[in-house]
Amino acid sequence: MNTKHKPQDESVNINELPQQRAADYLSMYSNHAQMGFSPWDVTIFFCELTEDENGDIIREQKARVVMSPQHAIAFSKLLNNTVDQWAKKHASDRQDGPA
Repeated sequence: MNTKHKPQDESVNINELPQQRAADYLSMYSNHAQMGFSPWDVTIFFCELTEDENGDIIREQKARVVMSPQHAIAFSKLLNNTVDQWAKKHASDRQDGPA
């Protein structure tokens, strides 16, 4: 593992850092999200609205992500930018919005 770090006064372009998948990496579908916060962190719950064995609609929690408020702000900006880019490219193709 490379333990060399740049001094604090040098900026790092995160997009130029090497990337790898963690051993416990997972991919999932989510059609519902919930959020909460404390003074120290922001929590996002990713869920799937689905039917149980009785045919009742349930909210199945798939994952929980906890991040600092600073990272949540950066994530919010990234999410807004990505959705704006998607809308410019695809929104005119759709007549309906999310349910």
